[in-house]
Amino acid sequence: MVGAAKWRAPQGYPTEIFEVTPQMIEHHDRFARLISHRVPFGEADRAFRPALTPGAAERVVVTFDG
Repeated sequence: MVGAAKWRAPQGYPTEIFEVTPQMIEHHDRFARLISHRVPFGEADRAFRPALTPGAAERVVVTFDG
C-alpha cells in the first residue's frame, strides 16, 4: 500500500529567525551538515527523489544560485 507524501516546512515563531541568526552565522559549518542534498532550481524536479525516499535525505534544499 502506498501512502500519501507528507510535506513539512520549517516552523517557528515569527521572531525566531532574529534570535538564531547570530548562532547560524557563527556556527555555519555545524548547520551545513543538516543539509544532505542541494539541487539547483533549474533541476528542482530532481529534489523530489531523495525527499520522497524514506531514509535517503536529511534535508533537501533547492538553491537559487546564479
